[in-house]
Amino acid sequence: MRKKWIKRITFLLLIPILLFTLLIVLLYIPSVQNAIQRKAMEYASEAAGMEISIRRVDLRFPLNLLVRDVAV
Repeated sequence: MRKKWIKRITFLLLIPILLFTLLIVLLYIPSVQNAIQRKAMEYASEAAGMEISIRRVDLRFPLNLLVRDVAV
């Protein structure tokens, strides 16, 4: 009975860590970056009341962020 509880608690503690790791890995995939870029441009345009465009957002390992051709 005690081992069963230990396994459950371990499983519950590992789920958030695994999901966070998966999210980090997904952020480095170019198609995911493009989808996030489009959503961010739409949100920023609506919030600012201006037309905002970004040609390219590139996130490279470990934490290099490059944003090209931003127009407001």
